[in-house]
Amino acid sequence: MALGFTLMGDPGHARAVALDERRVTDLQRIAELVRAHRSDAFITATDPETHAAYRYRRFGGGRFLLCAKFATAALDAEAYGSWPHPAGAACFRFFPGAISPDGPAIPERTAGGRAFTR
Repeated sequence: MALGFTLMGDPGHARAVALDERRVTDLQRIAELVRAHRSDAFITATDPETHAAYRYRRFGGGRFLLCAKFATAALDAEAYGSWPHPAGAACFRFFPGAISPDGPAIPERTAGGRAFTR
């Protein structure tokens, strides 16, 4: 039994990972809607665990942030595509015309005014 937990993690961790994967899928869908200029269409999308609305912030020039609170860190870009994120509240940055976020998610507390500096 201990070997199984070592190899696969405990059931609580597996559930947290599955919820984070759902969060990423939700954010991907929201990003598609925002890019299609249907920004009000995602209002019903909520976190699968807390049922809180995902956070969204539009900036000038077609830039925007999508934020969620993740239970686990998924930092390996190869394993998680272009949606790697830390544990905790984090935001993905999007630039005009981009299909994927601009790099890994950044902690939400730092995603204010400097969110779009490169």
